[in-house]
Parts: sequence; structure tokens; C-alpha cells
Amino acid sequence: ATNQFNSTTKSNVNHIIINNNIVSNYKAADKIENYEDKKYTIDKKNFTIDEFLEYLSEQIELLQKNNYLINTSFSLEFKKTSKLILELQKDIEDFEIFHLRKEFGEYYDGIYCID
Repeated sequence: ATNQFNSTTKSNVNHIIINNNIVSNYKAADKIENYEDKKYTIDKKNFTIDEFLEYLSEQIELLQKNNYLINTSFSLEFKKTSKLILELQKDIEDFEIFHLRKEFGEYYDGIYCID
């Protein structure tokens, strides 16, 4: 999977977008033209560009770990749900067979069914 990484500006507040989700809001703390000297504010803390990029990398790593945990959890739930669906389908099939045999007077589990 590839990560989409965009930076957009809207009224002096930037949004980091990864896979179409807003990860973090930040704004420039000053207007220095040299990007290496620019400060970024996140959660009331100032960061240099290097610290800011490191922070974003950590956030991406956390998102990837959380995504893995969510996928694992959903995978287990999916397997449980699939098993329940198969069991219900089998029960429905058995129920239909029972009533068909009852309707046509055939044996079902050794019991002859006649209304």
C-alpha cells in the first residue's frame, strides 16, 4: 500500500493528509523564509523542520501499528462471523430438508413423518 502524503494550506493552517485522513494540524510559528529555520507548532510545542518531520514519521508509524491492530481484530471478527454464517446456512438447509421430507412423507433421522 502506498501512502498519499499531501500538504495543503488554508488560512495559515496546514493539514497533513495521509490516505485521505487528516493526521495532524499545524501552523507556522513565524514567517522565516528559510524553511530550515521555520518553527512549527503542534500541541503548543514548537518544532524545527527536522523535529516536525520526525514527529510526523512517528505519527505515521503509530497509524500503521494501529491499522495493523484494527485489521487483525477485524480479521478475527470476520472469521468468527463467517463461521456463524456457515453454521446458520447449514441449519437452514437442514430445516428445509426436514420440512421437504415431512411434506413428501420420507424418513428423517429414522422417524417417518406423516401429518
